Amino acid sequence: SYWDSEATGLSSSALGTARTTSALRTPTAYGSGGTDIYAYWDDHDTDGDGRIDADDDAWDFGASDQYPSLKYGGLDPTRQFAVRPATVDPGPPSVTPVNRAPYVRRGIDDLDIDPGELARVSLVGVFGDEAPGRLRHSAESSNPSAASARAVGGVVLVEGLAPGLATVTVTAEDEGGLSARTSFSASVGRVLSFAEAEASAPEGGVLRLRLRLSRKSDAPALFAWRAVADGDPLTADADAGDLAALSGTGAVAAGETEALIEVAVSDDGEIEPAREFLRVELAPPASGADWAPGVVSMRAVVQEGVCDRSAEVRDALRGARECWAPSVGDLAGRGYLDLRGRGLGSLRERDLLGLSGLR
Repeated sequence: SYWDSEATGLSSSALGTARTTSALRTPTAYGSGGTDIYAYWDDHDTDGDGRIDADDDAWDFGASDQYPSLKYGGLDPTRQFAVRPATVDPGPPSVTPVNRAPYVRRGIDDLDIDPGELARVSLVGVFGDEAPGRLRHSAESSNPSAASARAVGGVVLVEGLAPGLATVTVTAEDEGGLSARTSFSASVGRVLSFAEAEASAPEGGVLRLRLRLSRKSDAPALFAWRAVADGDPLTADADAGDLAALSGTGAVAAGETEALIEVAVSDDGEIEPAREFLRVELAPPASGADWAPGVVSMRAVVQEGVCDRSAEVRDALRGARECWAPSVGDLAGRGYLDLRGRGLGSLRERDLLGLSGLR
């Protein structure tokens, strides 16, 4: 037996002999032996009558561009044989790699520079990426009047331009357009900022707002502050009666870098939302001041809780916690209020304020 090595693309097989397409198609007869590949194909008693004769002519060789075919069922070579493309094992299916975004491996330390100073920040080890190829870096300053920033290769160049504070955001982007970013602050000169984003205190307590100076001074750094409405439509604003003072002054002492604003929270006895918010802002520095403004606003939270509600409702809502502990979410998430056995007299107006989930 033979197979077409060109049509199949196979050069070896467990059985048979490989032949070219031309060798298999060109003969138009059985052949007489020797090197004729179809010699003796007629030497068989195909009809089973016990003799080899013309009735045993079982093959039709057709034309020189056709393969031999059996004379079976009245099929001629054209209909009996149709060349099909070679089937070649493609091997395991190919897997398209998934591009994953770069990630931040470590943060970048904050900078403290002078006007006119150029700082070089190395990005070695800052970002990681599982995909091959180089990352493209870019840098942007939130306050370009105080500090400029640009990425050059694996370095961010930050230049101090004027006293102030800038947040520098560094982005790493891979060849597929995915990116990661991290930020650091650049203080130029002596900068005064709030040290936290938020402070809180209950009624009768004290709000403590911490300020930080980026570098020491030989003279006190004087400042003024004021309390203003938070302005967030999703939260309740504290009012003038919630604080003992709505403005004031202070100083970072000479040779120090921190100061504390302390504001007493009044207990007005009114039932109000469990949390009320306001903002405390630094006033612009006075003429000749030895500092520039940095983060000049922070949020202050008055923890009203349920302290001013009737005793029975207050105790049912707070459980074993302090009366100021229940939050807006705690109250809204309550589906029931069990006042049995608490000797309830009469409810105060707004005793059920915030209990929007009661069924």
